Amino acid sequence: MKISKNLPQFNHAVALLAVVSKRKAQCYIATEGYVTSVRTVNVRPPQYTDREGFFETRGKGEVYSSRAVYEKKKQKMEHELLPKLTKAIESAFDEYRVTDMYLFAPAYLIRDIRNTLSGTLTGTLRLEIEGNYYSHHPFQILRKIKEETERLWARPERPEAIKILKRRRLHPEGV
Repeated sequence: MKISKNLPQFNHAVALLAVVSKRKAQCYIATEGYVTSVRTVNVRPPQYTDREGFFETRGKGEVYSSRAVYEKKKQKMEHELLPKLTKAIESAFDEYRVTDMYLFAPAYLIRDIRNTLSGTLTGTLRLEIEGNYYSHHPFQILRKIKEETERLWARPERPEAIKILKRRRLHPEGV
């Protein structure tokens, strides 16, 4: 679909927008004013039989504690999601010759995703945004990219510049 004029157009770049949630991922390609969905990854939550791995601690005719040893769902889904996501991102890179990558993922997944990507893919990573943006429209994702890049560009690096800007905020006339 055509990108609205007030959003990043990616005229001289091919950008991959990887939007990841706990068990789903969507990859978009944005280039020359258009954004399209190219890959989707889904992982089903693990299903357990009734009372699988159930333990009780008994003594003197009473039950002191009971528990079940279920495999942690979050870890199992991450273990299944990361290889599928990496494969989808690599295939999109090869097919579309991606130059920039933007990653949208929950905070606990960002480091793991970055570690599973190869060095060349990590080198194209321009922005990592924490949060679950899976159900958001691509335009909202592009708007978030615009906001974050503007915020990053607006921050001065040198301490002298920070002092001058603080002084100007206190005295708008520049006195």
